[in-house]
Amino acid sequence: MTDFNKTILRLARKDYKCRCCHKWIKAGEHYIKEFGVCEGNWYQNKYHAKCGELVERVANYMQEPIDPGEAIELAKEHGIEV
Repeated sequence: MTDFNKTILRLARKDYKCRCCHKWIKAGEHYIKEFGVCEGNWYQNKYHAKCGELVERVANYMQEPIDPGEAIELAKEHGIEV
């Protein structure tokens, strides 16, 4: 269970690796930064805006929080459009 979670849209000042698709988020692109505490552990994820939409759709379908790194695989397994 998530104790605390915040999601914000940011403008990249440097390149980051997307936690969902594992491709680069280039400096100057908008990306989603998600951070919080889950079961007492801090976490932080950064992903493309489109990947963020996918993570949200899959989490809503599964009715539970998911690991963004597994979103694409879970979407394909459950017939959710990627």
